[in-house]
Amino acid sequence: MVRAMDRAGAQAVIAENIFVTLSEAQPSVRFSDTVVQVGEKGKMVQVRSSYPDGKPAPNGSGVVDITLEQLPAGVSEFVKLPFTTDEQGLCRLSLPELRSRGRLSAVATLESIGGKHMKHPAKSQPAVLIVGGAQGETIVDNRELELYTTSTLLSPGEKTRVFALLPTDWGQGGNGTIWETVSGRKIFETRAAKTKGRSRWFEVEAKPECGTGSITRSRYR
Repeated sequence: MVRAMDRAGAQAVIAENIFVTLSEAQPSVRFSDTVVQVGEKGKMVQVRSSYPDGKPAPNGSGVVDITLEQLPAGVSEFVKLPFTTDEQGLCRLSLPELRSRGRLSAVATLESIGGKHMKHPAKSQPAVLIVGGAQGETIVDNRELELYTTSTLLSPGEKTRVFALLPTDWGQGGNGTIWETVSGRKIFETRAAKTKGRSRWFEVEAKPECGTGSITRSRYR
């Protein structure tokens, strides 16, 4: 910030943002979905390249490294996808067919802008996609209950699928009861289901009487 004052005491101030960063541009990455089922096709991963002030960084090039975490195999390489963003700083890439259950993690590395290599290539924060299997199958080694949904914005009458990952020590030896609660202004519905294994798919419908802002919660015993 620079401030100036004339002889009459009038002041003028000018300020400019100065960004402290190792790289002149940064990538971000996200999947088209949060959770899918084994065998689904047509899924995408999107990369965005931008400058520190948020403006698009066009023609950014690099690679997206996607790994697959499974049990008991651990983490392995799933696919490497080179990318080049367009004039809006965006690039959409198709994923291979998802043939194995597990947790996909994507990290984008931005290596050049406009054909000029960056002195310090920049990495994105990881994006996550859960690939679910059949009811009860173990997906990852999660220590707490995790919920993933195929959609969070519904119109009345529409449905979405929710995928629950149950922790290692839940229930009695991996057997127990799951309660699903739909609430908003009040509790609209609670359902209980006997469950075996480490995962469960269930369906939620947006009913008109629930209004806006309804929430689905799950708990187990």
